[in-house]
Amino acid sequence: MMKKNFIVIFAVVIAAILITCNEPVFYMVSKEAPKVEPLIEGSPTNFVIFDNAVYVASGEKIFSTEGKVEGEGKDRKVIFSIYSPPDFGRVIYLASTTDYLYAVCLTDDSANKKTKGILKRSKKPSSGWDTIYDADNVQSVFAAGKDIFICTMYYGSDNKEKFKILHSEESLSLSSNDFLPIKDGLSTELRGVIGIDDPTNPTKFLLCAGSLYNVVNNSGTIVINLFGVEKTKADDYFMGIVNINSTIGIAAVDRSGKLFRINNNSGILTAPEERFGSYSTNQKATGSIATCIIGSTNFLLIGRQDMSYSTSSGYTHGYLEIVYDNNDFISDRKEPGKDAPTTTDSYDAYISSIGKNPVNHIIQIPSSIDVEQNKIILASSQSTGVWRLLDKPNDDDVWERSWNQQEK
Repeated sequence: MMKKNFIVIFAVVIAAILITCNEPVFYMVSKEAPKVEPLIEGSPTNFVIFDNAVYVASGEKIFSTEGKVEGEGKDRKVIFSIYSPPDFGRVIYLASTTDYLYAVCLTDDSANKKTKGILKRSKKPSSGWDTIYDADNVQSVFAAGKDIFICTMYYGSDNKEKFKILHSEESLSLSSNDFLPIKDGLSTELRGVIGIDDPTNPTKFLLCAGSLYNVVNNSGTIVINLFGVEKTKADDYFMGIVNINSTIGIAAVDRSGKLFRINNNSGILTAPEERFGSYSTNQKATGSIATCIIGSTNFLLIGRQDMSYSTSSGYTHGYLEIVYDNNDFISDRKEPGKDAPTTTDSYDAYISSIGKNPVNHIIQIPSSIDVEQNKIILASSQSTGVWRLLDKPNDDDVWERSWNQQEK
């Protein structure tokens, strides 16, 4: 009898311990965004602004939104238009100018039995796309004003991937022959182009391709020069750049997570100044870097990921935020939802939603487009589609800014 009582008491104690230990687990599950079949799924492209709308692509479809919302309460949804151009191939990168939307599409290269990136453009995405570059394997495209930059990939004599940057002006008819190489033999691809709109500055563009390079238009001849120190280690490669404002200048992030500030003093760029150090040893920057405004607060948002990332892993690692004013960064680099001011109202909801995904690209729909002033932020994840940050009521009917996916 004593032995039976002991077994019962032991079982009760173990059950109590398990319940106590699992309380945080049950709490986190309650905070998880509901699993849905997302409207924009997979691994979407970067975001661009074209014809008064934000564009993104996934698979062979192109999506656009003006930031308008339909529905009430928990049923609030961002309105997207969807385009499926015929014989388009999977879209891997977008760029835009005032007149054209550009898309890098993967097509079958039957001669070499593999896929190949080609460049298309259109004045109206719902119809009429032209192929303007198909000579080499295009990886990405960037536009600054009327200048178009593409990055192509090939295999060198050592059988390793090499990258080439080519440039053309949109005013040309644009065919493969109109793109001229300006930098060859790079060990990593082109990840960003910043236009330097200052008549006193000989530098017209700043390129991010592992190292930073300035581009000078010397009487019609494009000249490219190394800006700062050449990066030779993968962790030191610059992954993304963004132009914050005329006072702070440009921010650049490297693969390790270090954040650098580049001042633009009267048209002259200063050497990159390290402002924040590397992430922890098992985290890296994805290259996503963007600005947004919530209320009257300015944020710099930087994507990151766990190196052990898998589709079934846990917190892997969303993005970090930095508050800045007109003159400088005024907060530490911090996780969303923890300390005000912040981009999202709940840290627990954040790490149970977009925080479970590496963020590859992020954008806030500009107020010039967002006539309803919904202040929507969109994020392109590595494998779970596009997420949105939108004001909605939570389970307690309290309105909060939270991340979720939009159903089909």
